[in-house]
Amino acid sequence: NALKELDKFYSFYILNCVKVLEPIINSIICKIGLEMSFILTGKGDFDILLKKGKDEYSYKELSSGQRLLLSIAFQLSLLLDRGDIGIILADEGFGNLDTETMISLYEMLKELPFQIVSIVHRFESVSRDINIIDLNKELYDREKISS
Repeated sequence: NALKELDKFYSFYILNCVKVLEPIINSIICKIGLEMSFILTGKGDFDILLKKGKDEYSYKELSSGQRLLLSIAFQLSLLLDRGDIGIILADEGFGNLDTETMISLYEMLKELPFQIVSIVHRFESVSRDINIIDLNKELYDREKISS
């Protein structure tokens, strides 16, 4: 019984610690029309509930791209909570994202005190707020000039 009670207390404590980050996470993901909340399940565990409009999803129902967006928002909220700013490097970190999810990711990062440097092999839709260095084009232009 004591272990069960300790487990319940631990879940409750962790949930309350994480709940502090909930408004920060929501300030990030609201830019892409999402809202998130941490909930305590009947089993004493906590789950993530994600809302988009009138639709609700549990963490288990999210696609891998949606999970990555939420994970990045969670990590950014930890940095914001500590008052950190800086550069985020993502080497091939977004290579498996579809275009819509990748655009959502960049939308989330807007107006945050972070700059992101990422390497991607494809990016069809480009926002005016994103500076892109196309290495293929740069190499082609250099070869053209030198010949």
